[in-house]
Amino acid sequence: MEIKKIHGKMFFSVASGILLSFLSAIPVYALGIFPKSHYTVPEGKDILLSGSSRVCYDKKWHSSNPKVATVDGRGIVHSISKGKAKIKAVDKDNNSESICTVEVTAPELLKNCYSSRGMVGKNESFEICAITNKNVSRVKFKVSGDSYYRDNECWSCSEEKNSKIWKQNISIPNNGKFSVHIDCLKDGKWINCSNKSINDIIVDNACEEFSANLKEKRVSAKCAQFIYSCEGDRAKAYADSAGYLTIGCGKRIYPYEPFYNNLSKDEILGYFMETLNQGGYSRAVNSFLINNKIKYNQPQFDALVSFSFNLGAGWIYNGSYLKTLMLSAGSGKGGKLKASVNVDDCLRIRDKPDAKSKKIGVLHAGDQVSVLSDKKYNDKWYKIKTEDGVEGYCHGDYLNLYRESNSGKSLSNIDKNEFINEVLEYHHAGGKCYSALLSRRAQELDMFLKGKYSRYDYLYYKKMRYKRPKCTEGKF
Repeated sequence: MEIKKIHGKMFFSVASGILLSFLSAIPVYALGIFPKSHYTVPEGKDILLSGSSRVCYDKKWHSSNPKVATVDGRGIVHSISKGKAKIKAVDKDNNSESICTVEVTAPELLKNCYSSRGMVGKNESFEICAITNKNVSRVKFKVSGDSYYRDNECWSCSEEKNSKIWKQNISIPNNGKFSVHIDCLKDGKWINCSNKSINDIIVDNACEEFSANLKEKRVSAKCAQFIYSCEGDRAKAYADSAGYLTIGCGKRIYPYEPFYNNLSKDEILGYFMETLNQGGYSRAVNSFLINNKIKYNQPQFDALVSFSFNLGAGWIYNGSYLKTLMLSAGSGKGGKLKASVNVDDCLRIRDKPDAKSKKIGVLHAGDQVSVLSDKKYNDKWYKIKTEDGVEGYCHGDYLNLYRESNSGKSLSNIDKNEFINEVLEYHHAGGKCYSALLSRRAQELDMFLKGKYSRYDYLYYKKMRYKRPKCTEGKF
């Protein structure tokens, strides 16, 4: 046996000359389920280390120092006091071990913050809130953006659980986008809390007008109340109907991202408003409509964000028929004939209108093509032209045709019957029909088509004036 020293560690090589091993029993970090060997969490926050948002009890969890951090059967680590603890996960099937270190640091001064409104009118009063730990004696809201800056110092607060809640009404005299950054006063010193801020509040005189335009929007207060009533709220982390860890009002818990647990009402609202206006739902809907030059008003935007908050924004990216309807919204008869590809895998372009003819190209779900003629060849094929200039034939069963408007697209001119039928189809979960989802879809249609806002009613499907999908007949 030959002793070797590599990077300051002692190894021995067996006769094969290949196998190396530590002389001492040193645990292997950053292997197994943990991408990193070390995680930092502020005191009072939790972190999910299981590697998946979906709850799974396939591992036994252990903390080497419960006075610093504990861990539950779902892999959620709760930080208690400053220090370090080794977290071990043992696979119940093969007893393999994964170990990482969690270091608990000083608690955050600023735990969260939010604005009660994402969109407001010029000089309209609205409330902003900061949630801090109990060591903070005063906060300062610093509002800035588009040639405007103002400090708003807040002296009074309320206390709830382990937090102080600071609220102040403000107004902004200019139109534009604004952010709010927060300083906290602790031990007589002002500290800039850069870990959290309120971003991109939109101030616009006509912020809730019903006329369609291409202005970026935020969810209205009425829509926020509707979504909140749909989702409900939970103070502690729980598994939703699909088995994913969630907290507050529909906030998904992701692995390795610290989060606050056991929330107060204001902390729930802070997470909710952050998810709603600064998360992916509002951004995805705004980007899709503006990038495709589809004009939209506030109720239409609100309805689409509510729809996406519940089901995800996949309909925007996966070439859905709902997306196709919006791309063709308001198209006049004189517009160019176009098509969106609607296929699970790929659609072949042929040099002749025949499935046995030569393949000259491939299209994928959501691709847009020009249709060169209304005429169908062999009763099933259309002659098309891709954005790259390839001309050929595609089977009509996999093309959603629409006319591109000469005067611009608008959701106000969408094919209402087709839109209603398609939205109502999104009432399934796990392959089953759910009356509660059908009710929510109907209320979102009321919002989109009529500008009607209400609290969520899980029995609304009984009084809705839209034709129920056939698959629900006799089920509820």
